[in-house]
Parts: sequence; structure tokens; C-alpha cells
Amino acid sequence: MSGVRVVFLSLLSVLGTLLALEGTARLRGADPPGLFPAAFIAGRAFVEPDAELGFRLAPGYADGLYGVNGAGFRGDPLPQDIAERFTILCAGDSTTFGWLVPEGGDFPAQLGRLLADRDGRVTVVNGGVPSFTSEQVLRKLRRDLPWLRPEIVIVTMPWNDLWYSALEAWQPDVLVPRVPARWQSLLLRRSAFFSALAQVPEVKLRRNETAAEARTVFAANVAAAIAAVREAGATPVFQMPPFSPGNVPAPGIRFLPTGLQWDKPFLLAAAQQYADAFRAVATVREVRVQETPLFMAAAALAHLFVDEIHPAAGGYARMASDLRDALGADRLLPPADAR
Repeated sequence: MSGVRVVFLSLLSVLGTLLALEGTARLRGADPPGLFPAAFIAGRAFVEPDAELGFRLAPGYADGLYGVNGAGFRGDPLPQDIAERFTILCAGDSTTFGWLVPEGGDFPAQLGRLLADRDGRVTVVNGGVPSFTSEQVLRKLRRDLPWLRPEIVIVTMPWNDLWYSALEAWQPDVLVPRVPARWQSLLLRRSAFFSALAQVPEVKLRRNETAAEARTVFAANVAAAIAAVREAGATPVFQMPPFSPGNVPAPGIRFLPTGLQWDKPFLLAAAQQYADAFRAVATVREVRVQETPLFMAAAALAHLFVDEIHPAAGGYARMASDLRDALGADRLLPPADAR
């Protein structure tokens, strides 16, 4: 028997075995796994896998709602002379990115326009990435600070750490969710055998439970972010995260990717604890904390949100104007040009 025929028959045998396994898996009812904690990220066309961060914004992406520049930040292309400009980097999650808000409506973009009217040398960069945790924000800061060299870094967190704390077997590794590559996603959707082989643990709904260690790790990451910003020669500024209790449904919320199932009073208490930890770390390390009426917003401000944590463009306008005034009052901005 020729060598070519032996190879051909071997390949047929392997193919037959794989088809048999696939058929068995389908007969046994194997379903594609939930892909936690990346299940709700994997379908987003504006993100792509990243070995260090888990995922990142896809450079050059545009869909009419969101636009990502060539450097991987939301918004317009960075100025070619960015190294000579007074740069403000806004770091955080979807509340910085501007979830469901069209281009130009996010607070970094609005802050940039306000400051450009004051001084054309100032550039504001939107470094927010939807669903980023404190660990991902920290890693991205360590990546961006050396080349972007901002003068000010505005950090806004911590709601994704809060959601993930509901995991039954919480551990620090969950803070860097891995988005599967396209070929993996295809196999997970189409192949019951590959799905079973992936062995993604089932996420169980848990009522009013949160891992205490998660808040400790969050605080440690926040402290490390302050250190990274200062080591880069920049000034850290913390902005309290937007949150609208009036937009939380009366029965509470469910966040299936983590198993979170919290009644409204439990959610509000947990959110306050994480925000307090955020503020406390900044206070101890003498970082300016920008308070905002959109944190635990009064019922009269509920219309400035698209949901319980994401402001609408009008809410971001309020945040941007407050930041402009605070940065000016603290003399963190360069003297206004004489135009």
C-alpha cells in the first residue's frame, strides 16, 4: 500500500471518529457553553481578542454609533503632535466609553470640546472600554501611559467588578475575561463536540450574594492604578461613577453571565460599598475625587440616564462641564491661550 493511500485512509479514519463524536454529542443534547465571562462580549463587533487585556477595541471600527480610531481609542484620530500637546486620558469602562451614546456624546469627547474652546493645545483621549474590570483598566494604563504620556488621567469605575463579584467561585482570574478567537466562536456555535470539550462551567443564579474578596482585590487594583499614573509623571483624578437608583427596576436586576440576581436594596447597598472603596483608596493616597450629582442620582436626574449606570448624552454633558470647572479650580490645566 502506497504512503499516500495510508495517509488518506488515516485522515478518513480521524474524520470518521470526529463525526462520530460530534453525532454522539448532539444526540446527548450538548449545548454551546455560556462562555462566561466573555459570553456577552464575544458578539460585539467592536472588540477583538487581546492576549494581555482579554479583549480590546478593534482599531478602525465604525458602525454609525461607535467609532474607534487607529490607535484603538473611541473617537477621532489622535493628533499627530500628541506628544507635544497637553493630554488628558480618561480611563475606565463603559461609563467612560459612552455606552449607547453616539459619537461625540461621551463625556471625554464633550470635555475635549469644552477644553479646546479654552485652550487649543489640550487633547482628551477616551480610553474607556465596555465591560472592563479594574484589572483590565490597570493593565491598559500600564500599556498606554509610556507612549501617550498624559498630564492628567481621569479614572471612573467600578461596576463590572461589582457584577463579577456575584460569581459562585469568584477568583481574580475572572477579572480578565477572554474573548474567543473567531474560529473558536464558530466551533462553539456549530459543534456540540467542541462545546462539550471546552468544559465551560455552568453559571448558577445566586440571590443577593457577593464575594467579599472581590472588593479587596478591586481596592488593590485601584491603588496600583494610582501608582502607575504617578510613576508615569501624570496626575490622577478619580471621578465617582454614575448610578441612577431610580432606573433600577423595583424587583432588582439579573445579570445572567455572572449569575447575579440581586434585589434592589441589596444592589444599592453593594454599589455603595464599591463606590466607597473607590473613594477611600483615592482619599488615603491624596487623589482628587470628583464628586458628581450623577452618582446615586436623585430621582429628578433619572432622565439623564439610558439605564441604571450609563448616562445619556445630556448626563455626560453635565459630567464634562463639572470636570472642566474642577480641573480649572484645582489649577491642573495649562493657562488659557490668548485667542
